Amino acid sequence: MWPAGARSVTDAVNKAEQRLVESHLRNLRSVDHLRRLLADLNYQVGDEPISIADWRSEIAEAAKDGGLRAVARHQDFVITHCQLQELRVGTEREIVTRLIRQYDRGLFVFSNMAESHWHLVNVKRDSRQHNRPVLRRIAIGPEEQLRTAIERISLLKIGDAGQYLDPRLHRVSGQRQ
Repeated sequence: MWPAGARSVTDAVNKAEQRLVESHLRNLRSVDHLRRLLADLNYQVGDEPISIADWRSEIAEAAKDGGLRAVARHQDFVITHCQLQELRVGTEREIVTRLIRQYDRGLFVFSNMAESHWHLVNVKRDSRQHNRPVLRRIAIGPEEQLRTAIERISLLKIGDAGQYLDPRLHRVSGQRQ
């Protein structure tokens, strides 16, 4: 789910804002760069460790080694970051499945250890299949086309308190799953 206050489909995202997001995404090389992007999108940035005490050992180890942290938030929408040895969909899915128990609404960001490749994952609930979580992923890296990423990340900008995201935007990306 997207945060309350994020842009709606009818709010045309300003081209200058998209250029700013594009600049951030093309230069995404560290968690500090991620925080700068999120600050420019009007999120409250921070660095809060996330407890993994009751997680299965191998997933807990991957999350602990990756320094799993909440890096930004807006109301009950939380953005987390975790570095992984390799960006593997299965590992990401297991971590996100645990995180959505604690953070029902959020964006879950993963990077490789070199912070050269990133996956931004959000969760959509599939009402046709008993609210089964469906993960949507945006891949960011040197060889990735960023048009969809730029458009979708631009929509995450928090505006006035009265603005709400159009629910049709739960689909983040048609990119690789």
